[in-house]
Amino acid sequence: MGHLPDYGGWQYLLPLWPQVDRNYPVALLASAVSFPALLHEAFGAVVARPRDPDGFNGFLEDTEPFRRAGASVLFAPGNHDLYHRWDRQALARLEALPPDRLWYFVDIGSYRFVVLDTGTDLFGDRDTIPPRGAQIRWLDEILADAERRNLRCVVTFHLPPFSSAREDGSVPWLRDRLVSGVLDHHRVSLVLNGHAHAYERVEHQDPNGRQPVTFVITGGGGAPLFHQASERVAGSKIFIEGARHFVLLELTSDEINGWMIPVSGGRAGKPQDFFKLNSR
Repeated sequence: MGHLPDYGGWQYLLPLWPQVDRNYPVALLASAVSFPALLHEAFGAVVARPRDPDGFNGFLEDTEPFRRAGASVLFAPGNHDLYHRWDRQALARLEALPPDRLWYFVDIGSYRFVVLDTGTDLFGDRDTIPPRGAQIRWLDEILADAERRNLRCVVTFHLPPFSSAREDGSVPWLRDRLVSGVLDHHRVSLVLNGHAHAYERVEHQDPNGRQPVTFVITGGGGAPLFHQASERVAGSKIFIEGARHFVLLELTSDEINGWMIPVSGGRAGKPQDFFKLNSR
């Protein structure tokens, strides 16, 4: 009932707010609730806290072993990381980036890792990746630069343009802006997404006739797990529900090998999917 953008405290004065969720039309019924942000903060917090004050510290604790080992941690912001201004500001300080520009790239060996910010997908919130906006133009430029340098690109962003999850399906505006608008016009080796709480591998055929680009959703880290929709999206090769997991990638100069490795249930530690990609 209080799923509102963060307007710096002014949201508590809004008497009504359209509750729009593209995957849950029934959410519109909550639009009749008066002063939804105030109600959520004052009463709803008893059962569902609007924000975990220790959440960002928890993230730092969870990733500390990687930093201690000297491993690179490239963080792609998702919707829950961006609902509150102070979370966005904390993330910007961690990544040494402006709060309104949480996208970047890192070159490691012969690969360029590109991290994008797809925002909250929340009605009324700021669109971080508008058509022909700064992030779109930047992405087009750095992918073209990678081609000139003969670097292979792995692109990651949170919301999935292709998803067969019943609870959180494909995001059409991202498919239009990012995939058709930019990625289809460049050589991209692999795309990684989250958001949908499941594992899925989709092969997308770009219109230029090059080899398909593999999109991998890895959303099995936490929270309730999602289910497969009655129909899978075009190009979906495998959908695995009900498995908490991570994806392990082995990148060489010639190919990318990937394994989906579950960490719970009877198959914990035994890969349930494997894919091999010739580097583009």
